[in-house]
Amino acid sequence: MISLPANATTVTVPSRKEVRKELAVFLRGRRPRADARGSEPAIPALLPALLRQVEPFPAAVLTARWDILAFNRSYDALFGLESVPVRHRNAMLLYFADGSQRDLWPDWADDAPRAIGQVRTAMARHDADPEWATLLERLRRACSDFDRMWQQAGLDGHGNPPERFRHPVAGALRLTRFPLWAEPGEDGLVAVGYTPADAATAAKLPRLQALSTLPPRP
Repeated sequence: MISLPANATTVTVPSRKEVRKELAVFLRGRRPRADARGSEPAIPALLPALLRQVEPFPAAVLTARWDILAFNRSYDALFGLESVPVRHRNAMLLYFADGSQRDLWPDWADDAPRAIGQVRTAMARHDADPEWATLLERLRRACSDFDRMWQQAGLDGHGNPPERFRHPVAGALRLTRFPLWAEPGEDGLVAVGYTPADAATAAKLPRLQALSTLPPRP
């Protein structure tokens, strides 16, 4: 189609001891405290390192409400996130409300109902949560197409077919979304990536990564 607005270029690679400690904490269901800079959940230090390791595949860390907390250079180059204010880095808001983002998807009109279905499924679990209600209100106010489709019944949020992108520099891309990591428990953080769906896209990903405005990290 994701406070600690961390990105993959600002966190040092953790030691093996730190990784084991953080994994143990997460497996016990205890998320690290939020950073003093805001209310977004802190992310384990191993994730920015993971995002870098999968480059040139685009990858990011998102919350259950699709707030984008961290991303690698390829993801930045694909979606132009470095130029997006942190408070607006939400995958659903960008997908529906940002005209330049919408231009990335030549099949947007066909795929948007699936995204609506995903929002509907999530909202059914959080209908009493004010933060989810705020996100829904933002989506309905920001995009008349979202509001129109939201009022339609029967939209399906399942399936994960390859997505076609029309990048202004890299050109046509076919990418398939895949899971990298998930925090135990419902509504946890997730790390997701995009793998090339054909050889032509695979050949373009190193060039895409080089377009990022983020500085490279070892």
